[in-house]
Amino acid sequence: MKAIGGGDPDDLDLLAFVGGDLPGAVTVHPDPASGTAPDSLPDRETSENESPEMDTRPLRFSLAGIQLKFSVLRKGEKLLLPAEGQNGHWIVKFPSPTFPQLPANEFAVMSWARTAGFDVPEIELGHHLNLPPRLRSLVSEDEPVLVIQRFDRTADQRIHQEDLAQAVGLPPEKKYDHVTYDLMAQLVRRFVNDDAINELIRRLMLVVASGNNDAHLKNWSLVYYDRIQAQWSPLYDQVSTVAWPEPNRKLALKWAGVEDFHRLDRKALRRFAQKIQRKESQVEDVAAACLASLAERRETVLELLPPGHDDALREHWRRVPMLSELGFPVTD
Repeated sequence: MKAIGGGDPDDLDLLAFVGGDLPGAVTVHPDPASGTAPDSLPDRETSENESPEMDTRPLRFSLAGIQLKFSVLRKGEKLLLPAEGQNGHWIVKFPSPTFPQLPANEFAVMSWARTAGFDVPEIELGHHLNLPPRLRSLVSEDEPVLVIQRFDRTADQRIHQEDLAQAVGLPPEKKYDHVTYDLMAQLVRRFVNDDAINELIRRLMLVVASGNNDAHLKNWSLVYYDRIQAQWSPLYDQVSTVAWPEPNRKLALKWAGVEDFHRLDRKALRRFAQKIQRKESQVEDVAAACLASLAERRETVLELLPPGHDDALREHWRRVPMLSELGFPVTD
């Protein structure tokens, strides 16, 4: 951290350092009157003729999460670090030492979601040779990185966004606390409209079907395309966490009083309907229709998941009563 400037930086130092390319439409700038800058080296793109050692400027990245990721520009197949005053329009996500094959796992789940009709940004697996020279040392040649288009950027505009932890005023360390999926439904009804609850139900069914125990508050976001009216952002950070033995098998947030995947059943869905003051049949219809779309295209995720991850997902399907009760095929 001391490489940012000198001394021990606080949160405002860090914001000033990465403030030109934060998520959404917010930017943070150091006070010109202070006479200090967040770092002493100018930003510029690394020329293809330069070696990695020739570019010694500090790397900037401002995207939260356990996975190392950078905001980048794209030129054909090549990815470039943004220069001063430029915004990255893509995110590159690196392999995790804790969760092997994480980029391929996320690519499989996100591709499945897209084929089933969810709003998913452009996404692909990239080779390390397409990375900026300074980033190539962060990944081995035989493991891909995930490249995903940012939904908070257009060619000439920043799109404001806020995740639900921000929306309710919770710090990142509280992303698993205080809010349930039941309360989330009430929040999006207030922030967006009543129809937004249908999309919440669909996304919850994806969470259940994919075995994702990390759908915490910071993995749900609102966007403001007109800078006034909130709506759901496209999907992001959808992963089949049941592929690894380390994570527990509990939902990130409680749903109708349930924490464990294997206790999710039709009764829980009906309790959820009652809590959000919706007809049980209406909630079940939305959930069943979503599962039917996911079931029809489940070969997408099974074919794209790394070896072993597909078997873990099949086992997860067999352990969740809600899936079979709503017509999702849990056996081959």
